[in-house]
Amino acid sequence: MCELTGFKTLPKWLKIKYLEAVNHKCQSCNSTKNLEIHRIKRGNKNGLYTLVPLNHKSNNIKVLCKECHKKYHYKEQGCGK
Repeated sequence: MCELTGFKTLPKWLKIKYLEAVNHKCQSCNSTKNLEIHRIKRGNKNGLYTLVPLNHKSNNIKVLCKECHKKYHYKEQGCGK
């Protein structure tokens, strides 16, 4: 098994690449406003900003608008469905 390559902190150039990969749209609702980078597996659990395409099985990233990003974290805390 190969080790996943990525960064613990998000470099600006990589954020730009993520945004370009999704045409500057939220992957959940297609909004183009207030986009943020969400790590599926969080930093304290070895979650990295990965260097693989967003559709790759080892990808750890979703591009979300601020509102959808809040919903993901709300669900993680057991507050959502």
